[in-house]
Amino acid sequence: MDEERKQSSLELWRLITSINKTWSRQVEKRLSDNGLSIMEFRILKTLNNQGPQPMIRLAEANMITQGWVTNIVDKLEEKGLVHRLRSQDDRRVINIVTTDRGSSFYREIKDLHEKFIIDTLDFLSPEEMNNVKCILTRVEEQLTSSVSRQSPVAVADTDPK
Repeated sequence: MDEERKQSSLELWRLITSINKTWSRQVEKRLSDNGLSIMEFRILKTLNNQGPQPMIRLAEANMITQGWVTNIVDKLEEKGLVHRLRSQDDRRVINIVTTDRGSSFYREIKDLHEKFIIDTLDFLSPEEMNNVKCILTRVEEQLTSSVSRQSPVAVADTDPK
């Protein structure tokens, strides 16, 4: 690989990670302004999309520990957004269920989140949006196939300099 191509690749990688960090901070701020953390939002999203779930499934779906889920559910329960309900099939299982307030709050926050995404990308023409989607899809496919071929240790936020 020639030096110019190498530098272009590294610049593109830095840009993608910078966009991701900036976007994540904006999402965190908007959720925080509405009294939620990202993980609380993700738990509400899981419950609204998949229905009542035991703690272990919430942990698996969000790739976090069961202890962390318990902490998040405690906070959501204090806010009146979820409650615990013992399973009728297996009395040992306790499902987490959104309250009516939790479901409507989730829909409200989801609508605000979608509006933020749409407003952020609205400056792109339909053609530009399609081009960006195609390019990023190819990058994702390349990453996915390279990960399956090898197992290097990688940290997303590490600058390769």
